[in-house]
Amino acid sequence: MREMPLMLDISLVVVESAPGPLRPTFFEPLLPHLRDGRLEVLVVSSEPPEDLPDGARWIECATDDNVPRRRAAGLAEVEAPFVGITESFCVPGRDWVWGVLSTFSAVDVVAVGGPVGRRAGAPAAWALTLIEYGRFMGDTPVGRTYALPPINVCYRTETLRSAIGTSDAVFETDVDASLRARGAMSWRSPSVRMWDESDRPLGWAVKAQWRHGRLFGGRRAAGEATGRRMLRVALAPLVPLVLLARIGRGSLAAGHGERLALTLPALMLLLLSWTGGEVTGTLFGPGDTAAAWR
Repeated sequence: MREMPLMLDISLVVVESAPGPLRPTFFEPLLPHLRDGRLEVLVVSSEPPEDLPDGARWIECATDDNVPRRRAAGLAEVEAPFVGITESFCVPGRDWVWGVLSTFSAVDVVAVGGPVGRRAGAPAAWALTLIEYGRFMGDTPVGRTYALPPINVCYRTETLRSAIGTSDAVFETDVDASLRARGAMSWRSPSVRMWDESDRPLGWAVKAQWRHGRLFGGRRAAGEATGRRMLRVALAPLVPLVLLARIGRGSLAAGHGERLALTLPALMLLLLSWTGGEVTGTLFGPGDTAAAWR
């Protein structure tokens, strides 16, 4: 077994995903914690990253491994009591480590997370951030929650492993459902912030949203009776409106009302693409969308 620093508290698993390679500034806010041994970073990717600092290491995965399998590969290497999960297009806020550890010290919860923000980018990039994480953008509410963004969450390691069992693919929806079934609560703190710095063209985002929508719809409808699936299809025209309202609340709370208005055409295109994928998944199952999630 690899020897650990005596003070290691958090292993942060960073999964390479299609929105982009590891950002050059990713490690800047983490360097003090890497140096003092309280944090290690595990980068899961098919190719070795360049210039990893001390305290960070590479976990090799297959080129065709999807994001859930890459998460599982990183989790298998974790020995710290807490495990954070994010993706390669993100950059942690400067207080991320302190916010996680201070919250776990203060409240008895199974997971800690916080808002997702964006500082710059083209309208298409903003639209993708809003549809994926818009409901998590504001600093409030603070406190107990069942919903945390999958790119900005830190679990008690043993609790997470218990929730996923022997699965070699970590889908956040499965983790959330397992924890909720046990009555386990998480905590949302504004100091635990993650920045989304993805930059993908609108065409790529439209296709990705359709695949994610089909995966979600297919997994949710698995085993449901035909009548239940038909009801979901009938209600599908409401999905973009419901999602837009949720995104709008988070965006306005974060002071991004003007940005929301500017990106509304692109955002609606993504919402319609998601809805089309969700209907397809409800009727015909997820297909190969899980394997294509990279």
